[in-house]
Amino acid sequence: MTTTRSAVREQAGLFLTGGFVLCGSLRDVYFSRTFQRWSPLDVAALTFTISTLVFMAVALLRDRHGLLAIARWPREIVAINATSAIAWISFFYALQSLEPSLVQVIWAGSGPLTIRTLERAGVLLVAPIRLGPLERWSLAALGLVVALAGVVAVLGLSATDSGSAAFGVGLALLSGAAISINLLLCKGLHERGVSPVPLLSVRFIGVVVAALTLAPFVGSGPSLWQSAALPNVAAAAVLLIVLPLYLNQRGVALASPMTVRVVHAAGPVLVFALQLADGRFSASPWSLAVIIAYSGTATLSAIARQWQVTDDRRRERLTAGGT
Repeated sequence: MTTTRSAVREQAGLFLTGGFVLCGSLRDVYFSRTFQRWSPLDVAALTFTISTLVFMAVALLRDRHGLLAIARWPREIVAINATSAIAWISFFYALQSLEPSLVQVIWAGSGPLTIRTLERAGVLLVAPIRLGPLERWSLAALGLVVALAGVVAVLGLSATDSGSAAFGVGLALLSGAAISINLLLCKGLHERGVSPVPLLSVRFIGVVVAALTLAPFVGSGPSLWQSAALPNVAAAAVLLIVLPLYLNQRGVALASPMTVRVVHAAGPVLVFALQLADGRFSASPWSLAVIIAYSGTATLSAIARQWQVTDDRRRERLTAGGT
């Protein structure tokens, strides 16, 4: 019975994680097109206002105690909101400047590199993990792939113009670093007993405040607020950004870490296929090579992590048996 229940949880987690990756891929392609017409700041303010209202309503209905408990960690909540603002606004502007699949590679690939760099610098937001030899080689390969993705974009070998590519690469790196710190801060609060939905209800307020504050000073496209496209963009925001936040949260809770990481590794490949279907981007063999290299490296990294976890558990059992 336990095995069956575990298998059902794994399958449900796989389904939800796959849904998250699909929605995220559609998000990148759709909003890359949207940002050519409308200001990313307007889209960010709209999207995360909706997100905050939705999760706040759910928290008020189902977990008021958890919502009130968040007030015990004001510094962490401020830091989470600041990194959310940096991550999402930078990510939206990167999508405006670069091929979506390369944004995904740089954004996702810079995350593990940021975490490792922070650990080496002695900045420990959560308990560090011991990396095995294969993991260290995988991490080095991942860094090389991220660098190659930047080179492909800057040299004009991707499906987009190289004029603003350096700016887009920088923003994608900044976004990946910021979201990694954000997730570590959120994980730290979860480990202290903070429930996911109350945290989601306050996690993106900083994005809304930053976007509304910057909008009058940053001319990056026509205003969305008085456009007939507003309802369509709002609906897309709910389906492609707000819903995936929940899908990822539940998927991570149900599936094994290896399953989650392997499914996530397929994201850039799916983005590449969708952007070709969109018809706005040509097929760049250089971009495809980088994407395949990233997915292979990320999958190898996930397998190496699972091997390391299994080996650590075996050593712990041997140590416990010998005492």
